[in-house]
Amino acid sequence: MKRTALYMRVSTARQAREGESLGFQSAILHEYVHARPDLVIVGEYVDDGVSGTKFDKRDELQRMLTDVKDGKIDLILFTKLDRFFRSVRHLMNTLDTLERCGVEWRAIQENHDSSTPTGKLAITIMGAFAQMESDMDSVRIKDAFAHKRSKKEWLNNNPPYGFMLKNKRAVADPERADIARMVFKDYIKHGNLSKLSRDYSAVDGFPRSQKALRAMLTNTAYIGEVYGIEDYTEQIIDRNTFETVQRLIKINVKQSQKYDYIFTGLMVCPECGRRMDANKINGRWAQYRCSYHRIKQCDYDHTHSERKIEKYLLANVREDLEGRYLHLKEVKKTDNSQKINSLYRKMDRLKDLYVNELIDLDVYKSDLEKYKAEIETLERPLETNTEHIEALLQMNVYEIYQTLSNVQKRRLWRSVVKSITPKDGSFFVEYL
Repeated sequence: MKRTALYMRVSTARQAREGESLGFQSAILHEYVHARPDLVIVGEYVDDGVSGTKFDKRDELQRMLTDVKDGKIDLILFTKLDRFFRSVRHLMNTLDTLERCGVEWRAIQENHDSSTPTGKLAITIMGAFAQMESDMDSVRIKDAFAHKRSKKEWLNNNPPYGFMLKNKRAVADPERADIARMVFKDYIKHGNLSKLSRDYSAVDGFPRSQKALRAMLTNTAYIGEVYGIEDYTEQIIDRNTFETVQRLIKINVKQSQKYDYIFTGLMVCPECGRRMDANKINGRWAQYRCSYHRIKQCDYDHTHSERKIEKYLLANVREDLEGRYLHLKEVKKTDNSQKINSLYRKMDRLKDLYVNELIDLDVYKSDLEKYKAEIETLERPLETNTEHIEALLQMNVYEIYQTLSNVQKRRLWRSVVKSITPKDGSFFVEYL
């Protein structure tokens, strides 16, 4: 009896519609085995929705090859050669592995003979045609996607939460866009994915897992940008809110269930530049230390107490923030209109040079993109947190601070501080 493995693969819904569905492959493979009493099925390996060219991503194929090397299989059956592989290199390497392990193979809908030089050549040619067809399909798909992107069309039927499709473009869904805005604001308020997931668990269609929720909060489609193309979607979230969320996600290190550390995610190691971890001394006082020192990947072995950091910030924050606030207010008043108009004039002159054949197309495109990028930077509103700074300066920080919980203190510092780095027995504070 030959221990037989059945291998099936389909990569797209189109293939399933055109008679290559997994059900169809399974039916004819089982029929083939049942008509031969010398065969017994020892395993079925199914790669659903995986391209034949993606060798490393075909988990079931990898599992089958492992069983081959472990001596569990004598024969592999599949319907056609292109179901097995659509890459000549991967096909020939795998057939060589099967030959070394003494495992036979058959494409039951095609007649292949690997025992002769002519037969091996025919298999190579068949594999080459399968790869060529796959490459052509890939080019056609890429061309179709490029055409859709040029028209700013959404590429599938599942736009992010808060959007709906209208004339193939992603626009704000009147029923869900406001909820999406609330989600971004709530994250800024709480900085907790678990809480968001719980609070919105009853909302229809809302992302359920924290991973999906994180993907939502980092999706640039909410500010209108997809594939690096602006205005690809209707903007739901303002850029300042979106950037604030990105910053919080980046520093929102998972907190200990027992302690709320005030500066977790803000403390930066001066040696390696990584974030410093927090822990408690004797269960009472919090301290920060580079975690990479413990695994001997960083030489910085100093610890810094939470109380000392708080004391430094409270002693210096008002003077630092007053200077920062005045600077940002002055920068906000900057009028870039003259610079922008100058760049537009340069673009006009560049066009004249190209029309008069004084520069070639590559130079024209390169300089044009450079000028456009400069204009975009000058026109973009300055993203600052002057409102947070102004509110903090108006507070009696010293009195109010003592009444705050650690969670509230952490939220306060994160609203104005980007990072804190130990330096020469003190601290260097980078403000937002």
